[in-house]
Amino acid sequence: MTFVHEYSIRSAPSRFDATMILSGGRILDYLGTHQHLAVDLDLEALPDKSLHLRSGAQRFHEGRVSLHFPMLFSGRADLHESFDDEAGVFRIRMEVRNAFFGFLFGYEGEFTCEFPPATDAAPRREPPRRARRGVGGPGGAPPGRPPPPPAGPPPGGGG
Repeated sequence: MTFVHEYSIRSAPSRFDATMILSGGRILDYLGTHQHLAVDLDLEALPDKSLHLRSGAQRFHEGRVSLHFPMLFSGRADLHESFDDEAGVFRIRMEVRNAFFGFLFGYEGEFTCEFPPATDAAPRREPPRRARRGVGGPGGAPPGRPPPPPAGPPPGGGG
């Protein structure tokens, strides 16, 4: 599932992409347009029907280089998201903290979503980062990840 986050900071438009996949029973989030950072995610549905997401281990990928990103130099995200039926918007609160430095950054706000029809979407598209890497474990995938899909046009001829 790919999320395209479009937002404004001080009226300047910004964009951030994230692609989540299920791999070996775990949810991995490939962050950014070039998907250099892969992050393990723990998701929990809470009794109040909100979603709680916590980030875990992080791996950096660039070309043939793949390494675990040391958490000493990074942060762990803690995100809460819910839907406000009365206002018709999603509410979100996120904080990133570092074990040594404490609070790094965060945000709180609301958003709406568009769910375009997926009638022309190819079934099960993999992140470009994973398909391009082609080094490491079985089928050319990095260790710990399943092999990329076979080459060629997606079923149905679209793209």
